[in-house]
Amino acid sequence: MESLLIVPTWFTVTKHPAADWDLLVEGVEATLREHFGEGA
Repeated sequence: MESLLIVPTWFTVTKHPAADWDLLVEGVEATLREHFGEGA
């Protein structure tokens, strides 16, 4: 992941062009759960 921007009403994820989304999803979801809580 190159960057993760979280604001109260939305978020955006940017990845390196060669990165595989399938390998990033778990980490992105964990980061969002940590930020928004387990109910996210």
